[in-house]
Amino acid sequence: MLSLQEEPSSLVVGQPSHFRNLTVFPLIRPEHTGTESDYLLLDDGISSGLVHVAELQASGIVPELRLENKADKPVLLLNGEELLGAKQNRVLNLTILAPSNCVIVIPVSCVEAGRWRMNTPDFQPAGHVMYSEARAEQISQVTKSMRASGAPSSDQESVWRNIAAKAARLKSVSPTGAMSDIYRSHTASVEGFVRAFSCQEQQSGAAFCIGGRFIGLDVFDCPKVNEEDLTETSAKLRAGCPG
Repeated sequence: MLSLQEEPSSLVVGQPSHFRNLTVFPLIRPEHTGTESDYLLLDDGISSGLVHVAELQASGIVPELRLENKADKPVLLLNGEELLGAKQNRVLNLTILAPSNCVIVIPVSCVEAGRWRMNTPDFQPAGHVMYSEARAEQISQVTKSMRASGAPSSDQESVWRNIAAKAARLKSVSPTGAMSDIYRSHTASVEGFVRAFSCQEQQSGAAFCIGGRFIGLDVFDCPKVNEEDLTETSAKLRAGCPG
């Protein structure tokens, strides 16, 4: 396993691709020969029935959820991944590698301010992650909270304000103030971004620019994980940024 200092030296920046105001630079691991990861992605774990995410208790606790992993592999949860259902939609506060065959509590933020009622017993993956502006703000809040108290908490009121402002800019209406409704109301535009990009051989991540401004990157240890997760999830994340 590489340290954070060593990680950049294992990557090569490939030829960028462009679509409208978005530029994607592929990050390639030329020496990577493996094809499979030794962990599951959250989407795969839930769809297989081996991973369940639910309210921590019957009455619910906004900043915490219960994750049960019955698989013999760990499951990777990405910061900003959205989960739909239960009493209200949430996003993950941290990137977590949940151990195999265990139950853990995961820190989350609410991204649906106007609902507190049970829709489904378990959460389902939304197929997208929080848009970059809100994701960056949220992780900054979580980092500050961890330094101050050790708790991976966000500023919930700030998260709601950011989503409300985004919805207003994009003229998206939601009866419950749900972030997912912003994506739903702009499905055609977002899918255009997703279709415009494809993964290159041995690509393990990507760096993103909007309007010539660098806004972030995502890197995985295995090209297979990147192929399954980064193409759609990260493209959707960035595609939500024009507003």
